[in-house]
Amino acid sequence: MEHSSPVAKVVATATSSSWAQAYSAGKLHLVISLHEEGKETIASLGKDTLERLQREFFALDEKNLETLKKAVETVVGELAENVSLSLVLTTIVNTTLYIIIAHSGSVLLRRDGKTTIIATGESNKTTGFSGNVEPEDIILVATEGLLSTVSSDEIEKSLGAGTPHNISESIAPFIHDEPTGKEAALIWNMIGERKVIEENESVPDNDTLDLTNDTEDKEKKILMPKFNLEGIVKRVKFPSLKRLSKKQLIIVCVLFLFVVLGISIFLEKTGKENAHMEEQAQLVLSENKQKYEDAVALMSLNKSLAIEELTEIKSNVESKLPQFPQESNARKTLDSFLQNVNKALGGEVSGGKSRINIFFDARKNTEIPSVKYITAKGGGIAVIGPTKGGLLKPDGSVDTTFNGADSAHGVTADEENVYILDGETVNQITKENGESDTIIQKQAGPISIDTFGGNIYLLSKTDKTIYKYLPDSFSKAAYFTNDTTIQNPSSFAIDSSIYVLANGSIKKYTRGKEDSFNYKGKPLSTTSTIYTDIDYTNLYILDPEKKIVYIIDKSGNPVLEIPLSGLKNPKSIAADEKDKKIYIVSDNTVYSVEM
Repeated sequence: MEHSSPVAKVVATATSSSWAQAYSAGKLHLVISLHEEGKETIASLGKDTLERLQREFFALDEKNLETLKKAVETVVGELAENVSLSLVLTTIVNTTLYIIIAHSGSVLLRRDGKTTIIATGESNKTTGFSGNVEPEDIILVATEGLLSTVSSDEIEKSLGAGTPHNISESIAPFIHDEPTGKEAALIWNMIGERKVIEENESVPDNDTLDLTNDTEDKEKKILMPKFNLEGIVKRVKFPSLKRLSKKQLIIVCVLFLFVVLGISIFLEKTGKENAHMEEQAQLVLSENKQKYEDAVALMSLNKSLAIEELTEIKSNVESKLPQFPQESNARKTLDSFLQNVNKALGGEVSGGKSRINIFFDARKNTEIPSVKYITAKGGGIAVIGPTKGGLLKPDGSVDTTFNGADSAHGVTADEENVYILDGETVNQITKENGESDTIIQKQAGPISIDTFGGNIYLLSKTDKTIYKYLPDSFSKAAYFTNDTTIQNPSSFAIDSSIYVLANGSIKKYTRGKEDSFNYKGKPLSTTSTIYTDIDYTNLYILDPEKKIVYIIDKSGNPVLEIPLSGLKNPKSIAADEKDKKIYIVSDNTVYSVEM
C-alpha cells in the first residue's frame, strides 16, 4: 500500500516575518512554518531548516519513532528561542504512519466519511505518534497557522471534496484571502486493497488510527511464511529418502528449514538495502533538483553562468553514482536525472559573453562564509554577513576580513572606514588595521545607512525620518529643516542630495528640503532598494520582488532594465560606474552584472 501521487499542497505567500512550506519527496512528507517579528531573513532561515531536515531524514538507516524524533529535535534545537515554529513530519513504512510534531501542527484522518484529528503538537515539545493506515484513508498534514486561518467546519467540508487536488483547491481560497504567511498543508490518500475481515476478526473503530504516542519498547516481529512440511515432502521425490532413518529425516527437515530461514533473512536484508538506496538517491536529488531548475531558468539570461551551475550539478551526481548498483532502481532514478542535466547542457557550451557572473561565492569561502549586504563606496568592494565581513579585491578574492553583524541591515564606506548598521547600532571598521568601534548606539528603527562628506546618515522607519551624525563626535542632528515625515521608507542613497524609496515611489531631498523629482519608470515594489554616489550619472534600483534592476538618470528618466530571473533572492545592490558593473547579493553569493 502506498499514498497517491502527486501529493497535493497548499502554501501561503511568505510575509516579511513569516514563512511556510509544504514538502514531499520520496517517503518524506512535511509541513513547516517559521515566524519571527522583524526578521527580514525568515525565508532564508526556513529554507535552511528545511534542507537540514531533509539531510537528517534521508541519512537515517532505520526510520522509527525514536530515530525520527531525534532527527527533528537535532534540527529544531538549533533554532533561536524567539522563533515561532510549527512542524509536522510524516513518513509511511509499509502500513505504519509515523508522525513527528514539533511545537504545533496537526494531522487529520478522513476514513469512511468521518474526519478525526489523530495527532496534534504540544507547545515547546517534540512529540511522536504512530499507527496503521488503511486504503482509501485521506490524510491532511497542516501547520497551526492553517488550522487557525481555516475553520474546522471548512476543513471538514473540504475533506469531503474527493481527491487531494480537489481538497487543496477547496482550502486554497481561505489562505490566499488574508494569509499570515504561516499556512501550509499536504493532502494525500492511501491506495491499495482493503484487508478482508475474517469472521472472528475484530473490526477496528473507524474513528481512530490506534496511534501510539512516542516511542515504546515493542518486540520486533519477523513474519515468516507458513509451510506444510508434510505436503512438501509428499510432493518432492527424493530417491534415497526411504533409506534414511527417522533421525536422518529430522536432520534433513531441519536443514531445509534453515535454508528457508536463510532465504527469508536474505530477502528481508535485500529489501532494507534497496529501501536505503532509494532514500539515499532521494537525498542526492533533493540536494540538486532545485539547483537544476534554477540553472535552467537562468539559461536564457546568462548562458555561461547556467552552464557553470549545470556542470557542477552533473559532477555532484556523477560522484555519487558508484554507491548504487547499475541495475538498481535508485541508480535508474539518478541516471534519468543526469539525462535531463546533460540535455540542458547539450549545445549550450558555445554561448556568447555573459552579462551576469559570479563575483564572490561565500558558500565556497571559509574566510567570509556568508554575505548579506554590499557597497562599492570608498574606492573598493565591502561586504558584510552574520559572522564575517571584509574587503574584496577586483577579481572577487578576499583582501581583508573583519567581524560580522548578526543583525546587519546595511553597509557603506568611505576611503578610510567601513560603516555597518547592526540592529540599532553602527560599527566603524578601520580599513587599514581592521579595528572595530561602536560609534552610534540605540537608534530608533534604522533600516538603511549611507555616508557623505564625513557624515553618517540613517533612515529610520520607526521615526519616519533621516538622522545625520557629524564626524568625530558622531552627535545626532536632524536632517530635515521642517516637520517632514517619510511614510513606509525602504531605502535611501546619497550623492549630496538624498534619494528615498518610500511606498514604491522616489523622493529627492536637498539640504533638508524636498526637491522636485519626477520618476518616469515602472512601478516599484515597496521592498526595493536604491544606490548611487556623488560622481555617478545614474540611480540604481533593485526590485527584489520583480527580480529586476532599474537604471534611471538623476532626472527620473529610464535608462536600462536588467532582469535577474535566474537569481533566487536578490537582496542588496551596489554599482561601480567606472568599471561599468553592478553587484547583486543573492543567497550568499555576489554576482557582477555588466552594464
